[in-house]
Amino acid sequence: MPQRVIVVTGASGGIGSAIAEAFTALGDAVVGLDLLDGFDVTDPGACADAAARIEAERGAVDVLCNNAGSRPSATSSRPLPRSGNASSR
Repeated sequence: MPQRVIVVTGASGGIGSAIAEAFTALGDAVVGLDLLDGFDVTDPGACADAAARIEAERGAVDVLCNNAGSRPSATSSRPLPRSGNASSR
């Protein structure tokens, strides 16, 4: 089986790190993208640049694991938006 190209956002720790390690153990080529490394998934330009760079260096992406998340600031006065998902009510 040819090596797959896997992109994992939020890969520097926690679940993202475990996901990246699992794909690596399967022999896949894993590209980890994380805010700690200067990658911001909320920046469309950064996403386009990363996609172009990965495709140029590794070929087409086979799997995108969009694991990156965000936390509200402790000083934020805005409430979190309510999800339409019934499981979050």
